[in-house]
Amino acid sequence: MSTSFTIPARRSSIRRTLLVFSLTLVLLPSLVIGLVGAILGYRAELQSTHDQLSAAADLKQREIDRWVEERESDLAVLADETALQESLHTMLQNPEGSPERLAAYSETAVRLRSFLRKKVAFVELSLLDAETGVIVVSTEVSAEGQPHAEETYFRKGKEGLFLQPPILDPAINAPTILIARPFLYEGKQRGSAQDTNGHLQAVLVGRANLADLGTLVQARIGLGTTGETYLVSKERFYLAGSRTTSLETVKTVTSTGVRTALSGKDGVEQYLNYRGERVIGAFRWLPNLRVALLIEQSQAVTMAAAARQVFTMLGITAAAVVFASAVILSLTHRLVQPIVELTGAAAEIAAGDLERTAPVHQMDEIGLLAQAFNTMTAQLRDAIMTLEHRVTERTRALETAAQVARAATSTLDPDELLPQIVNLTRERFNLYYVGLFLVDQEHRFAVLRAGTGDAGRTMLAQGHRLEVGGRSMIGQCTAKAEPRIALDVGQEAVRFDNPLLPQTRSEMALPLRSRGQVIGAMTVQSTEEAAFDETDIAVLQIVADQVAVALDNAHLYADAQAALDKMEATHRRYLHQGWAEYISTTAISGYKQSNPAASQDEGKGSTVEPLGDQILPQVHRAMTDHRPLLWSDDPDTGTSSLVVPITLRGQPIGALGVEAEPGKPEWSAEDLALAQAISEQFALAAENLRLLNETQRRAARERLTADITAQMRASLDIETVLKTAVREIGRRLGLAAIDVRLGYDNNGAKDTGEPYLLEGHSDGAP
Repeated sequence: MSTSFTIPARRSSIRRTLLVFSLTLVLLPSLVIGLVGAILGYRAELQSTHDQLSAAADLKQREIDRWVEERESDLAVLADETALQESLHTMLQNPEGSPERLAAYSETAVRLRSFLRKKVAFVELSLLDAETGVIVVSTEVSAEGQPHAEETYFRKGKEGLFLQPPILDPAINAPTILIARPFLYEGKQRGSAQDTNGHLQAVLVGRANLADLGTLVQARIGLGTTGETYLVSKERFYLAGSRTTSLETVKTVTSTGVRTALSGKDGVEQYLNYRGERVIGAFRWLPNLRVALLIEQSQAVTMAAAARQVFTMLGITAAAVVFASAVILSLTHRLVQPIVELTGAAAEIAAGDLERTAPVHQMDEIGLLAQAFNTMTAQLRDAIMTLEHRVTERTRALETAAQVARAATSTLDPDELLPQIVNLTRERFNLYYVGLFLVDQEHRFAVLRAGTGDAGRTMLAQGHRLEVGGRSMIGQCTAKAEPRIALDVGQEAVRFDNPLLPQTRSEMALPLRSRGQVIGAMTVQSTEEAAFDETDIAVLQIVADQVAVALDNAHLYADAQAALDKMEATHRRYLHQGWAEYISTTAISGYKQSNPAASQDEGKGSTVEPLGDQILPQVHRAMTDHRPLLWSDDPDTGTSSLVVPITLRGQPIGALGVEAEPGKPEWSAEDLALAQAISEQFALAAENLRLLNETQRRAARERLTADITAQMRASLDIETVLKTAVREIGRRLGLAAIDVRLGYDNNGAKDTGEPYLLEGHSDGAP
């Protein structure tokens, strides 16, 4: 009884232990993996939505930009019609009500309406007199005769192509977009043989068809029925959208995305839209049209998709756990070793070893479980590696942009900055070649200023340059101010075939823009086909923009430094000349004080006397070196002296010498600082006195000139005036003799008489 009882008890204990540990080791890792997979799937779904919205916004932005360009091109075609120019010119040249004017008006109106029927992108076309601003011809007859001289689009349209941003037109109580351009007359004036090409006779104004723009905005971009695309003007008017929206009930809209886009920023965020619904939206500011573009997806839809993925992952995990538990319960005695191995593999994977796989000994349930576990681990490993790769790439790109920014802010010398930029970009992006071109002053050629490797050095030595607007990628990039990308240069028609770079398979040219001007371009080349993606393009464009800003700052700094140096040199010359004149008129150029401490003793006084021509050599040295000078007068007694230059705005004007008492210790830093402070104050005081003296001398000279002039003007007789001038000048200036001669021009004078000779003395006698 005892034996038969003990064996089942031992088997039962082992089974319970095996079940507990087996279930624990299978359930926990499965739940962890399922939870991690669910979280990663959830985040991946959100990121996918962000990327999809951002790509859709970029696509829609390009489509709208093309729409604007097409409208402007249509107006250009209409403005170039010679027949329309002739009919309008004839109409404006004839008086009101004349048969010629009426016939020309009819022909002009017919041509405008005919063009409007062919170009449904406009709802109204008008011609405004260039002088009065009055609508002379319009496809809307009721608008003719109305003055628009004060309108912005009329004034701007006379100067060139002008697109007025969408505004609320009170006449139609709806948003409208106006495009204006000058309407020139390129023929000859009636009755004149003089060519009058380019004569401005009117302003052509087209009112864009917002319904056409709305159709473009309403085009689906793969967001399903819950996505919405719409435009908002600067005044927050709802212009056009992909949902059925009544403009009678929704005229102005606002949301976080609308406000951010109208401020000129782009991005993707989660917020409440103008309907009060929580959405994920991508927003862009469209500078050509000056409106905000928003593409929004319901957050509930995105969350539902993410939740489905989470539930699927959790369901798979739960199914795997249930299956494993059933196998363990039914086949415990056959699963001891496989489960132990599987548990060990799970523990190692949970510890971070994602390369670990569970062994499969046979194709039964345990083997299938191990395979499923390995598949799940591989999926998790791939997901983590993908995320790590993306994080690494973005981190590398951000680090490169940060290093370029640091180099740009720390270096103001273009010759030092540009090689750093190209070498850093080539190294961090693992590129084949990087080069920087700058446009010359004539804007004819883009000249290579920095290049990597032997090819870069060779081309720099050869003075390599490319024509702006030529067939090269750099030429096209600098001419059009837009990036050029070739993912397989063998098929790129505009690529410059450079024999020094034979291994190039992908190339990208990025413009260097500074304050609206293209100052150069950067070329990056790789040995791999299709080596650049949108992330690389965006980051490298940031690098190019930073280089452009750094070059602009370097030029501004150089100009400012040159101007400052010139100003300082001029000021130093002025001070030198002023003090030279002042010292030349001053009898005493310096003073010395003997026994200065005696003034503090009762009954004694210090002696202050001029220096005369005695100047110590140490004074010249201190003024030449612009620094204090210490020396010992008598080594036996230990007497030492200190000379501090008196400097005014970098120009030495004197020196302050101090002799120490015998036995005084070495001069301290406080003594030196005090002497320098006194010299600075003395320099300012001396400059003020010099300026005061100069002002007084000028005032005295002006008073003397005024007195002599007043004496001379007292008489209308020329001889009296000359005698007065001789007498007053000699007396006021203390001259011994003065001659004033009045003569005539031998080349043109008809008077043959002798010139006057008047002579006076300092006592005033003529």
